[in-house]
Amino acid sequence: MREATRERFDVAVVGGRVAGSSAAAHLARAGLSVLLLERADSPGEILSTHTMQDLDCLDRLGVLERVLATGPPPMPRSTLWMDDCDLSVGHPEQPWLSVRRATLDGLLLETARRAGAEVRLGCKVTGLLRDGRDERVHGLRYTGPDGREVTVSSRLVVGADGRSSTVAKLTGARKYHQSWNERGAVWRYFEGLPAPPEFFFCRRGDDLLLAAPCDRGRVLLAVQPAVEDASRYRADGEIERTFRRAARPWGRDGHEWSDLLAHAEPDGAARMVLRYACFFRESAGPGWVLLGDAGHVKDVVTGQGICDAMRHAERLTARVMPAWRSDRALDAATRTWWHARDRDAAPMYWLSQDMGRAGVSPALFGSFFQRIAASERRKLRLQEVLGRRYPVRRFIAPYRFAAAIAARLRSGAAPAGATLREAGALVRTEALRRWAAVRPHYEQGGARPGQRDGRRAGQQGSPRDRRQDGRLGGTEPGREERARPGERRPARTGGDGGGSRAAVPAAGKTTAQKGGGDGDDRGADPYRAARTGGVRAHRAAGPASPVAEGSDE
Repeated sequence: MREATRERFDVAVVGGRVAGSSAAAHLARAGLSVLLLERADSPGEILSTHTMQDLDCLDRLGVLERVLATGPPPMPRSTLWMDDCDLSVGHPEQPWLSVRRATLDGLLLETARRAGAEVRLGCKVTGLLRDGRDERVHGLRYTGPDGREVTVSSRLVVGADGRSSTVAKLTGARKYHQSWNERGAVWRYFEGLPAPPEFFFCRRGDDLLLAAPCDRGRVLLAVQPAVEDASRYRADGEIERTFRRAARPWGRDGHEWSDLLAHAEPDGAARMVLRYACFFRESAGPGWVLLGDAGHVKDVVTGQGICDAMRHAERLTARVMPAWRSDRALDAATRTWWHARDRDAAPMYWLSQDMGRAGVSPALFGSFFQRIAASERRKLRLQEVLGRRYPVRRFIAPYRFAAAIAARLRSGAAPAGATLREAGALVRTEALRRWAAVRPHYEQGGARPGQRDGRRAGQQGSPRDRRQDGRLGGTEPGREERARPGERRPARTGGDGGGSRAAVPAAGKTTAQKGGGDGDDRGADPYRAARTGGVRAHRAAGPASPVAEGSDE
C-alpha cells in the first residue's frame, strides 16, 4: 500500500448517487468545503424507482434543464388502475418524470462538481476517525483507485452509501420498523414503443404492472409478482406477455398493449430484485448522519425514493448551516433533522407496505378505491399524496374507511361478519403501528423474514407472530429493545398529526405537533413556497413528444 495522505474538508459525503450528490451540491453552495466519495468508477444502473413526482427538487438543485435535455417526456397525466377502479387523472401543475439511474446519477454528480464539491470515484471507505475523549466522529479513511490510503478530517461525515451502508456499519446504527417486501420486481427497457406521455400503474388481481417513458427514447416496463414467482418473469418475452394479458389500456386514448408492443424491441436483458428489507435506521450521532437509503428504505411500489432523497438532502443543509458554529449545536441539528425525516417518511412507509402486499387486494381496499374513483377531486388528491403535496393520513383518514365499511355492509356484497372481521384487522394493524411509533423495535443482527428475536432461522413461530412480522417487522408490544442508557430515541413516527407527539428537541412547533401535514418540518425548509417553480422550464419548452436496479441512492 502506498504512503498515506492527510486532507481536511468541512464535510465528507460517502456515496455519489441521488442523496449524496444532492447533499454535496447544497452544502457546497452554502459555502462549505465538501469531499464526495463514490465507490463505483462511474454511475450505472441499480435497483431503483425511476419516477420523480416533484420536479421542484430538480429545479432547486439546478439540474432540471439538463435532465429534460436527455429526452424524458414530462408526464402531466397518470393512468392508474386498482382492479376495476379507474383512478386516472391529469395533473398538469405537477408533471412527473422517469429517468434511468445511469443518466440521472451522472447529471447529479456533475451538478455536485459544478457546485464546488471535490468528487472522487473508485474510492472505498475503510474506517472512521474518532475523538478518543467523546467518541465523536471527526473524519474517515478511504483507499483510492491507486491503492493509496487517504485520511480525511471533517466536522461532519454524511453516509449516503445505500441500504448496505458502510458508514452505518462503522457507526453501529441500528434498524427499526423493519419489514420485508412481498413482491419482487422485474423490469426491462424497450425501444420503438410509442408510449403516451403518461405514467402507467395497474394492479389487477394478483398482477401489478407499471410503465413509463424514460430518457433517450427508452420505455420502462416492470412487473411486480410475488417474490416466489418473480424469477420466471426474466425469461424472454414474459414481461410482454404479462402486459398483453393483464394490463389495462394505457393513456387517455386507451392504447391497447398488443398495438403498443407490436414493433417494440428490448434494450438489454431484464433486471430483477427479489427480497429486500424495508426499514428506518438511527440516522444521526456525534459528527455523522445517514441520508437516503442508508437511513430509510420503503417498498418500491410507490416510487418515492428519488424525491425523498433530494428533499431530505435539502432539509439537512437547511438544518446544519445555522448550527455550524459548534459541535454541540451541529449534533443537535442533525438529531432534529433525523426526527423530522422520520415524521415525514413514516406515513408513506406504511402506505407503501400496504400497496406492495402480494395477492389480491383486500375487499375493503376495493371499496375505499371505488369511492375515490367516483370523484375527480379525490382522484386528484391521490395524485397529490403520491407527489407529497397532501398528507397521507389526511387522505387515508379513518372516516373514509368508515364510509367504505358502511357502504359494503349496506350493499350486502359480503357477509357482515367477514366485513367486520376485516375492519377489525385494519384497526389492529393501525394500533400496532401507532405503538411502534411510540416504542420503536430495534432489529438485532438483521433478522431474515420469518425470524424473530430468540427464534432460529426457519422457525416460523405462531400465526400471531407471523401476522405481526408482516406488519411491523417483528414488533410486539412489550418485547421491544429499550434505548441504551443516556441515548435519545428516534422520533415517534406517527406523522400527519396521527395522535403521537414527536419526541424532538424543542425548536418551535412542527407541523406534526400542530396536527397538520406529513410532519414536514416546515420551519426548517426554506423552499416550501416554491411549489410550482419546477415546471416552468417544462412549460416554456412546449408539449413534449410522446416518444422522445437497486437502491434509490
